[in-house]
Amino acid sequence: DTENGNVISVDLSVDTITVFTSDLRGNHCGLKQYKNQFDKSNIILRLINLIDETLDTIDDTPLGVVGISIAVHGVTYNNDIVFAPYYDYTDLPVITHSSTAIFFI
Repeated sequence: DTENGNVISVDLSVDTITVFTSDLRGNHCGLKQYKNQFDKSNIILRLINLIDETLDTIDDTPLGVVGISIAVHGVTYNNDIVFAPYYDYTDLPVITHSSTAIFFI
């Protein structure tokens, strides 16, 4: 059922950060784009803030947000960006998950 939960997808590209929300059937719920002017020292904080802002805009559903994905234009291994030819995010730890929230480290 489409009203049971939502997902958040973040596309981290060179020029923009796109945040897309959808229901569990893939129906479009929201899309926002932001200029990406962030480097390795501040991109994680920016992503956390964007995800928090997005969580505040999503309607409550029985399952809530069931997943958050982050697309990186590069190669990841064990949750680290190991090669990113278009931006300097190499060796940046991407994500750690706890039982109550998603944290970036």
